[in-house]
Amino acid sequence: MKRLFFLLLLSLAVTCQAEEPAKPEIDKQCALNDEQQLNLLNQTVDVFDANDQLGWRVLANKGCVAEAIALIKKYREKNGSVYRTAFHEAQLRLSMEDRGNARPLLFASLRSDLLSDNPFKWNDYVLGYLAYVDHDKDALTFYFGKLEKNSFDIRNKMNAKILIRLLENFDKPYYEIFQR
Repeated sequence: MKRLFFLLLLSLAVTCQAEEPAKPEIDKQCALNDEQQLNLLNQTVDVFDANDQLGWRVLANKGCVAEAIALIKKYREKNGSVYRTAFHEAQLRLSMEDRGNARPLLFASLRSDLLSDNPFKWNDYVLGYLAYVDHDKDALTFYFGKLEKNSFDIRNKMNAKILIRLLENFDKPYYEIFQR
């Protein structure tokens, strides 16, 4: 009986150990070696911010959100803060329900170079996001309306679709609204 019990324990221990190596594979998927990281950090902002293979999206598309956030932060430290990278870091932080750290990044993504008569309403889009973060549905509705009124600019039209999605799912966590 003792021998049977010992064999059962031994087989259970071997089974548990056999499943253990799967975790490092996930970590490996998210890890960048120094050369890969340097290559990504040396990209132009247009490539780093928008290219699925040569920027932060390489990590985010694999579900490596924390690593993508760290990469964007390093990019901004190395290359200076750019409104788009701050905004996308904020979105990633929101996907992790980190509203406290997303909020200042959203403020950092506001563009003082865009005058109010500019047809591109970037700042209204960002302020709509801030309204969502602050759980202010009236303000979010207001900024959605401003984008919708200026939807002749395709960028405003695309951004209005995102704000309406936030409005329609106002009480849901951000990650649920934008699940892939």
